[in-house]
Amino acid sequence: MRLPISLKIFSITTALLALMVVVTWLSVLNFRQLNNQVRALSDYYLPLQQQVASVEILIRDQMVHMERVMAGMEVAKPDPEFLAKESNAFDMRGINADQIVDSSLRMLNDAEAEKGIELDRVTLAVLGKELPLIQTTRQHFHATFRQLQIEAQEGTPRSEKIVRDALLREKDAVDVEIGKTIDLLNKLTQDTASQAKAEEARATTLNWIVTAIATALGLIFAAFVTRSLVDPVKRLLGGTRAVEAGDLDVEILVRTHDELATLATSFNHTWWSCYARRSVSAQPSASTSTRASSRACWKAVSRPTRASAR
Repeated sequence: MRLPISLKIFSITTALLALMVVVTWLSVLNFRQLNNQVRALSDYYLPLQQQVASVEILIRDQMVHMERVMAGMEVAKPDPEFLAKESNAFDMRGINADQIVDSSLRMLNDAEAEKGIELDRVTLAVLGKELPLIQTTRQHFHATFRQLQIEAQEGTPRSEKIVRDALLREKDAVDVEIGKTIDLLNKLTQDTASQAKAEEARATTLNWIVTAIATALGLIFAAFVTRSLVDPVKRLLGGTRAVEAGDLDVEILVRTHDELATLATSFNHTWWSCYARRSVSAQPSASTSTRASSRACWKAVSRPTRASAR
């Protein structure tokens, strides 16, 4: 069954619009996932990484002040003002580190309550356990250093050595906890950045593929419609040229005896009338006149048929 050309054009237009909707939907979906990764990085992962890095810097500063205090206590004449200044700086760095850890824990709570972004909640849960360990280990380190100062002033060399050894162990423990947390956050941010990059590449590739398919189908549909429109016109023009050139064969289909009788009567009447007129006005030669009249009458009878065909 041949469909109307209007229905074909409408169907092709609808198909192209559907492909446009598919391309737009895929773009929105892919870039939504990409936006999710970027928001996770910008809102939570990178700020957490910066805060843990700040905690590490503050604890390193504490260790530097600790070394200065220990070196100041070992001189022949310790400077009380210098020791008090370095000891106070040691305390302030510790307080600031604890405050940043508390802020990081609040950020983790906000991330846990976040529903609009897909986050790596397993890694965040591990961070929720690691950050308090950093804080606890740092506080033990802080308390051990205070104990060392007391033993240096009031204790014995043996007790001071014991506390010094404990301080070194606490220092190493702080380094281990900070290193674990930093490695965890680095892996989290790197994996998220890699996923965002992969999402971007996948979205771009998929959009180009769908666009190429839509373009190919559009060209195929356009060629189909063009052919549907042009072929009838070409056939019409070809038939017209054939008629004008006199190459068109006319076939008469007679379906009934009445039509045949009518056609024969009309043909004989027309032919004999023409022959009679031609014979009267013909030349004296009878045979030549008869042949010429016959040819002229046959042309006269055939001309109306060709005229009607035109």
